[in-house]
Amino acid sequence: MTGCLLPFFALAAILAGLLVAGCAGVPAPDAPESPAAAARDGSITLVDAMDRTVELVEPPQRIVVAGRASIMVINLIYLFPLAGERVIGVTSGAQDPGRFLSLVDPDFRAKTLLARDAGPEQIAPLEPDVVLLRSFMADSLGRSLAE
Repeated sequence: MTGCLLPFFALAAILAGLLVAGCAGVPAPDAPESPAAAARDGSITLVDAMDRTVELVEPPQRIVVAGRASIMVINLIYLFPLAGERVIGVTSGAQDPGRFLSLVDPDFRAKTLLARDAGPEQIAPLEPDVVLLRSFMADSLGRSLAE
């Protein structure tokens, strides 16, 4: 699997980095350093939930949202127009993400729905570029995905 594990807070930083990368020609005012930094070539460098520095050479095309309590991550990522094209798998838990997201993404029901306790053996076959997890999942699911 060619991915990294991202905590919930880093998701917002990545998405902000993607926005910055898209506006590379526009000068930006001095800003405090963030967990994600976009380079002029479009690559993004960030620190993941396991405190590893990860460089994405391009925006991820195949995204899986996994682990417990992932409904907030799923809802957040769908704020961005390309989410419907790039999200390939999500965790279905106590809250059915499809009830709302099928209204936002007509192809949502075609996504792979993972069990709440899905492990690396269910996630790896999807061949994601990144796996988005809540940060509290880094020790349990994150370490086994990294292996």
